[in-house]
Amino acid sequence: MTAESFSHALAVVAGLCAAAFATRGRVPVKPVVVVACGLSAVWAALIAGAPLWPDLQITAWPFVAELARGVAWQALLIALLWRDVVHERSSRRGISFLLGVGGLLWVLAAFSIIAPDVAPVGPLLAFLVVAVFGLVVLEHSYRHAGLDERWRFKFAWLGLGAMFGFDLFLYSEAALFGNLNPSVWAARGVVCAVAIGLIATSLSRVGRHFETMNLSRRFLFQSTALLTAGGYLLFVSAAGYYIQHFGGNWAGALAAAFIACALLLLVGVLASGQFRARLNVLLSKHFFRYKYDYREAWQRFNAMLADSAGVTVAPRERAIRALADLVDSPAGLLWTIGSHDVYHLAAAWNAGSLGQLPVPAGHPLMRVLDERQWIVEVDDVQGLPDGHEGLEWPGWWAQIKRPWLVLPLTERGGLRGFVILAQPRSPRDLNWEDRDLLRTAARQVAGYVALADASDALVSSRQFDAFNRLSAYLVHDLKNVSAQLGLVTANAARHKTNPAFIDDALQTVDNAKQRMDRLLDQLRRAEPAPEPRAQACDLAQVLRAAVASCAGRSPVPTLRLPPGACWVNASPERLSMVLVNLINNAQEASATDGPVQATLTLDNGYARLEVRDRGCGMDDNFMRERLFRPFATTKGNAGMGIGMHETRDYVESVGGMLEVTSEPGVGTEVTVILPLLAQGIGVPLRAAGQEPHVATA
Repeated sequence: MTAESFSHALAVVAGLCAAAFATRGRVPVKPVVVVACGLSAVWAALIAGAPLWPDLQITAWPFVAELARGVAWQALLIALLWRDVVHERSSRRGISFLLGVGGLLWVLAAFSIIAPDVAPVGPLLAFLVVAVFGLVVLEHSYRHAGLDERWRFKFAWLGLGAMFGFDLFLYSEAALFGNLNPSVWAARGVVCAVAIGLIATSLSRVGRHFETMNLSRRFLFQSTALLTAGGYLLFVSAAGYYIQHFGGNWAGALAAAFIACALLLLVGVLASGQFRARLNVLLSKHFFRYKYDYREAWQRFNAMLADSAGVTVAPRERAIRALADLVDSPAGLLWTIGSHDVYHLAAAWNAGSLGQLPVPAGHPLMRVLDERQWIVEVDDVQGLPDGHEGLEWPGWWAQIKRPWLVLPLTERGGLRGFVILAQPRSPRDLNWEDRDLLRTAARQVAGYVALADASDALVSSRQFDAFNRLSAYLVHDLKNVSAQLGLVTANAARHKTNPAFIDDALQTVDNAKQRMDRLLDQLRRAEPAPEPRAQACDLAQVLRAAVASCAGRSPVPTLRLPPGACWVNASPERLSMVLVNLINNAQEASATDGPVQATLTLDNGYARLEVRDRGCGMDDNFMRERLFRPFATTKGNAGMGIGMHETRDYVESVGGMLEVTSEPGVGTEVTVILPLLAQGIGVPLRAAGQEPHVATA
């Protein structure tokens, strides 16, 4: 048997087997598939039987069979095209036009076979044109198919592309040199057999078994990891045997040491988060049509938010972990909006020690997140592509380690906060699936954070209610004291043996009564006292008076002021209370001989007041979780825990910001930043929404 006969005999077997499979299986456009496989088998049989029927080879039948085979496979592609666009009239008109062009080419090829003497082209050139048309139809079929169709018919398109591409090569060479290449002609049967095998493989994907089988990502991940570990252990065993067999006197020790080190390496790799992340990406790319198993991903996301594992983690930190887990990010930060449109760092996960890092709502980053609600990729912003012009990072951005994504947390059309995620464990590019999943999860987290804020507000409200009840008890007690002092005053009038002493005592008691009456009158009010009106005041003068009032206790604070006045828009009384509270806190945290320094500087249209001490300091968790929370105090019964809460609230209400940096055992620095006025006339030197220079710790 010649190579040509054997090659085409393989094509006969492949065509018959594929036709038999198509008749019994669930395949699309089954009649066209069966006819195409059958005609391919007939064509291959005519060529394979050339030594048995030499007279048949000089007739037109082999050429007719070859044309019929090509037409049948092209008809299959057109039928798939028609089925995919059955609801699109414009596409169906295009396919009809394509079918008309194909019909003309097929008729031209048939005419060149039947009457080669009068046909405008010869058979070789006609078959070349038919092969080119087959590739054109193949390209249209692939381009119009959906994702599912591309997955099912991928191998069929590959096989048909090989078949038409080989014909194009064969007939273009024949048209160029005037005859067919015998070697290429002999190999054509093998190519056709392989192509039909690929087509049969693709058709098997649409069978009942493949439509109902659902492969678990977790099962595939664990199975792949197990098979990889098993193959690695087999390699280690073989290497250990080789060392023991050929290693001489040290063979046993070397083999044992090698196996022990290899096992330690295996355990380290399997426990590596980066290895798991890379394996997940590899499996998702090559074994699944979609990047995520959305049911499993959403269940895991909600389980992390609900803390179903029983791990004691703060709610906002759980929100960061849930978002980071979706994209294998190892760290993240969460900002939430405060009561005066300033965003504060509310939680951190694996991000190290950071300060408050405030951001005003008018900052360019906040405007982009609020208006466009985009997921910002840091590397894209650094390249400044379209859509990111004018975007700026806050002044503390250099403190963030390896930032990757900025996710806006939107609720009811407004920006509730944002999350910054660190670079993932393994490099990955974001596609539409990543962005859609992150956007949906971020909206869920926004609602979760809003619920956490509402819960905190409810707790604070209950604490204020308890404070009001305490005030009512205080009013009752003070009323009793006032009544007693009034009785003393009335009875003391009868004892005037020592006029000077009695007069002084009466005056002292009367003054105490008047003070307590004023306190009672204030506590009896249903509404709090009206807020003092903000006005242009000299911050340097207020600070000088506050330092002087605190000089009676140790350590005595020192003062550094710039030359001239420093005008800001605030209430002098409230501002003085704020400054006295900050200085008293620094004195209480310091030793009697420790330094406490108040420094006032001017910085680009802003006044910066810094109060430093070298006291006990605070850790990052206390500053983030308790420092500005009402009624959270470290002074026991000596304090109510509302000083720093009211301090920050008032500073932000007049357009300023409050920063705190501290380290246990080193000390604390509190910075008050207020916008300056132009010579005390009430006009800010900087426009609203602009950010001052923020110093980093």
